[in-house]
Amino acid sequence: MIYTSSSNPRMYNAPWNTWLPRAGIAYRVNDKTSVRAGYSRYAVPWVTIHPETGGLPTYGFSQSTPVLGPLQGTPRAYLSNPFPSTNPVVLPSGNTGGGNTDVGNSISFWNGNAMKTPLNDRLNFSVQHQTMEHLFAEATFFIHYGHNVQDGSMWGGSNGYNLNAVNPALSYQFKGLLDQTVTNPFYGLPSSVMPGSLATQPTVAVSQLLRQYPQYGDLTQLGWPGGRDHYYGLALKVERPMAKGLGFMFGYNYNQENHTQYLNPLDQYTNTYTMLDREQPRHNFTAAGTWEIPVGRGRTFLGNTNKIVDGVIGGWATSQIFMAHGGDLLNFNQATVTGNPQQNVPAGYYFNPAVFAVSPSYTPRTNPWYYPGLRGPSFWQLDSTAVKYFPITEKIKLEIRFELFNMPNIYMPGDPDTTIGSGTMGRSTSPASGNYGREVQYSAKIHF
Repeated sequence: MIYTSSSNPRMYNAPWNTWLPRAGIAYRVNDKTSVRAGYSRYAVPWVTIHPETGGLPTYGFSQSTPVLGPLQGTPRAYLSNPFPSTNPVVLPSGNTGGGNTDVGNSISFWNGNAMKTPLNDRLNFSVQHQTMEHLFAEATFFIHYGHNVQDGSMWGGSNGYNLNAVNPALSYQFKGLLDQTVTNPFYGLPSSVMPGSLATQPTVAVSQLLRQYPQYGDLTQLGWPGGRDHYYGLALKVERPMAKGLGFMFGYNYNQENHTQYLNPLDQYTNTYTMLDREQPRHNFTAAGTWEIPVGRGRTFLGNTNKIVDGVIGGWATSQIFMAHGGDLLNFNQATVTGNPQQNVPAGYYFNPAVFAVSPSYTPRTNPWYYPGLRGPSFWQLDSTAVKYFPITEKIKLEIRFELFNMPNIYMPGDPDTTIGSGTMGRSTSPASGNYGREVQYSAKIHF
């Protein structure tokens, strides 16, 4: 709650000791084989993590006063008096309250002295070899280590950590007693002392008074450091650049990606991270190719055919893109598990839902997040293109193109339902993300 001033003008202190070393080497084994290796460290500037200008804390300078709802059926606000003396309109106080600004509310804030620049260490080793004319092969092993990683959403954002949480071990020990309400010792305090909504509540839950700072709600520090992200990948590629009317590429990737998570609320309270699988597919395969069919005028076969025949059989080309990947590692919420979900799996199911039951309230999680090898359905798709060229003059030609997405019109099931007691647990109830019925589009283009 320290506001900017002439002596403290920044949201955070920009680091001046971020070193980003790079090193690389390339070695030619022979005329057709080379070996390359490289290391680099990248920094992720905070302006790219939180690029939007909105959402920055403006406590004291932006204030709202909620209208109180009924208490045990008795209204506490009326159209004629929406803000009675027990809940007066709170005006923005600026920075006059100092450290007491917004006492009684939940607060999110940036700790400029605790923000650490996210860093990525990347190492790769590759072997490249030209096996024969127009055929090129490459194998690459890649490692990525992320330090102090933040939220990776498309809108940017940061990891937040609640410094004012209640110890979950107390709820495991005393269970529902923490939810009972008691007299609120802060009720009725003047807004000059407690401007937040906590002063307007006659009673509060016992858990509120067990916080380290009971005069506040959640105290969320944004940009929480310490998160890690590890990626290991092996990529194999065979490529033939376009030559003599044919070009293709085959690619395969095997990867393992892990990141830090809190296993349960107690780990979150103690800030104890566990490295967990990101649950992405291990195997990914892609094949793509273009073939100019060697039939018609100017091509290998029937190169001198007349224009009428050439208009039917000549000038054709086709392109194909095939992609396939394994299934996602399935994630399970907290449950009471009485067996191995990978055994005695009923027909039409991906796992045995009978081993899962809803856990009793106020109990810690004991079941794992996932089971090795228990994955959802795999996915594949073939997209095809057919192209026909019609020469109009020596320098002008007409292109007719037909493109088919999901050309075989195959239905690919999505991940099975993992909701305990849903009735469809263990079965897939929707198509995979990105799986649609066959889509066809066609176009005409004049080249000149």
